This record gives sequence, C-alpha cells and structure tokens, in this order.
Amino acid sequence: MPRFLLGTNTLIDMCIEDTASRKWIEGGVKARDINLSVISVAAARQVIAQHKTSEPRRAAFRKTLEARLAALVDDGSVLLPFAENEAAEWEQWRGHHPLEIEKSGQRHAVGQDTRMVIATAVANGCTLVEPEETYHRELRKLQVEVVSLLEA
Repeated sequence: MPRFLLGTNTLIDMCIEDTASRKWIEGGVKARDINLSVISVAAARQVIAQHKTSEPRRAAFRKTLEARLAALVDDGSVLLPFAENEAAEWEQWRGHHPLEIEKSGQRHAVGQDTRMVIATAVANGCTLVEPEETYHRELRKLQVEVVSLLEA
C-alpha cells in the first residue's frame, strides 16, 4: 500500500481550486495513504500568515487549510512528528548539494524546512508529493520516491 507525504506547497495548493495538488488529492488517493508532516503543516501555516494580502483573505485561506487538514486526519491521514529518526535522517540532508529550486530564472538552495520534510519522507518510507521542483531530479538520483505534480 503506497504511503505519501505531502510537502508544504502541496498543502497550500490543495486549498486552491484547479491546481495539480487539489486534483491529485481529489483523484482517488485514500486519506489513509496520506501522511502529513508537522514541519510542512507548520510551514504552510507560516506562508499563509506572511502572505501579502488582506487579513480577511488570509483568514479565509487559513480556515480552508485547517478544514482540509482536519478532513484528512478524520479520514485516516497520519500527522508524522519530527522526532529522533527524522532528525537523524535530516543530518544527511542538511548540507546536501545540489537541492535547488528555481525562482525568476535563478536557482536557490532549498530551505531547511524542505530538507526536514524530505527527511521525514525518507525516515518513514513515504513518497514525497509536491508540485514539480528542480530538486526532484536529485532526489530521484538518490532513490527518494517523488510524485512531481505538473500544472496544466
């Protein structure tokens, strides 16, 4: 039975109509096969809190995220901790290069929160599910299972 771990951008995008993340989640995957990382949940909440928009829009987005998270957990998704096993795995990813994203035509190293989510996926034998990123090629070279969601 597959086990998936949703990355931060997947959590954010599942709150937006007509995204690849939303379509993937609504496309028949069972909630019991989905894991959530405490790191990706916290990072998604922080992204929403810092988004440059009106407070009513931020509040609505936050409410949508919390409702979707609650629905996943109610339907059998598991919230994975970042504990000793995940931290031990993160030691391997903390300084690994290259793990890069591309923004505005420039490459940047992925943040430590993303590396912690990767470590959580690896430590728990999960397939990472995220919108397509440049660093997914490197993960695959290292035998990390990734579902790269493509926007239409």
